Amino acid sequence: MKNSWVLFVVLTFMSVASFSQTPKADSLYKVLPKEIGDTRFLVLEALYCEIVNRDLDKAKEINDLRQADALLLKDTFKICEGYIEYASIYKRESDYIKSNEMLDRALAIAERHHFDKKLKFIYNLLQANYINLGKYDLALEYCFKSLEARKVEGNMRDISIAYNNLGYVYSVLRDKRKALQYYKKSARIKEENKVEWGLVIAYVNISQLYSEFSELDSARYYASLAEKYCEGKNCIPKDLWTIQTALVEFYLATDSLTKAETVIVNAMKVAKDKNLTEEILDTYVYQAQLELAKGDAEKALFYWSKAYEMANASSNLLSMLDILDGYVEAYRMKNDFKQVSDYLQRSRDLEKKLFSGPMIQNVAQITLAHAENESKEVIGTQKELLSLKEISIQQQKTINIIVVVLFIFLVVIAILLWLRIRDKSMINQHLNHRVQQRTLELNIRNDELNRQALERQAMLDKLNRELSASMATLSGLIQTADKEVANPTMTRQYLRLMGSETKKVRSLSGLFKKDRDTHELVDQAS
Repeated sequence: MKNSWVLFVVLTFMSVASFSQTPKADSLYKVLPKEIGDTRFLVLEALYCEIVNRDLDKAKEINDLRQADALLLKDTFKICEGYIEYASIYKRESDYIKSNEMLDRALAIAERHHFDKKLKFIYNLLQANYINLGKYDLALEYCFKSLEARKVEGNMRDISIAYNNLGYVYSVLRDKRKALQYYKKSARIKEENKVEWGLVIAYVNISQLYSEFSELDSARYYASLAEKYCEGKNCIPKDLWTIQTALVEFYLATDSLTKAETVIVNAMKVAKDKNLTEEILDTYVYQAQLELAKGDAEKALFYWSKAYEMANASSNLLSMLDILDGYVEAYRMKNDFKQVSDYLQRSRDLEKKLFSGPMIQNVAQITLAHAENESKEVIGTQKELLSLKEISIQQQKTINIIVVVLFIFLVVIAILLWLRIRDKSMINQHLNHRVQQRTLELNIRNDELNRQALERQAMLDKLNRELSASMATLSGLIQTADKEVANPTMTRQYLRLMGSETKKVRSLSGLFKKDRDTHELVDQAS
């Protein structure tokens, strides 16, 4: 029950600490359990996070307690974490040798127990420490190791960070083209995977290198990308400062000294307001470069002196090398060749110290080894691609065969349909021709019947007239016979005449029958 209450308090403080900068250490000390266990370790972690940004000595004491508990618990993962925290503290104290000693211990544990997620942090701290120690070959080696570890993990954000770190190391080694290559890889990965973290830095790094190459259109383009990114966003002061430095280098490259001076003033204000030591140092360097561009050697020497003091205090050898070169230019402008010779010799000595022959040889070997590994990866990838391509070709061939068969099948169906349609068309044409012929025959037959009917009608009209005449004759003979009945001779003569007319009437009635049969035929035809 007590542990549950302590755990609740710790989680509450940790959640509040993420939104507030108010110290909670005293309250955490009050709930710190005496017995060793997960709850005590969690409280110590919260205490460490609370104090590390304010008091490194106190943070080291708390980490001692954490490490002692981890050793008693024989928890190798927590022991590894403890060494990493020691290394971070020593790094912030600029004790890079001691920091590397802690990292070597952490590295041995992480590699032995396969703590892959810790390896990338260890590699990053080692490469940063070796840069500060001037051992750029070892820094480059651990950069590549960090990249490989991140590739295995597959986190594109982390991979982009590794490429950015490689770009920085090559920039330090004065291999600007290779630095540009890795910076652009980092930016491309961030863009493709919508990784916003560090994108401004990538754009600024690319812009600064293009300014050094005098490729000013590209320099302005990437500087504008960085500016556009921060529009409407709460970019951190360091991001704002880096954007301004990119603009400074662009304006210095284009001799826009007034604009460069305005931006330098703004950059210095941001750096001093947030107490960004390294950024203040770099801004003094830009101010000195501006004065050199203006032709004011005295002011340039003033700013070089300020920069030199800060670089010397922080043992920043790289900045010191640039500052010594700046002294050479300033004294050359003043025609003080004794000082020119002195600072030129100091610059060469420091350059030999930083970029010794064996170190450069190691860098070349490391670069070559990585290039070979990349080539092997590319070859392996190409083999996989070829294998996939062969599979794809086989699948495509199968698909093509299926498509051809389907096409032939469709063509056959189309031909059959066309033949069927053609046959139907021919049958329809033949039927239409037969119907037309039959219709023509029927029309001719109908015309013939109509003609015969007209002839019959004419004949019937004639018979009707003759029959009417015969009936009139019979009627007249009957009337005459009635009057002449007393005369036998005349009677017989009239009877003969009547018989003759009767035959004639019978003959005409036969013709009427034939005419009726003809009409029946005409009706049937119609």
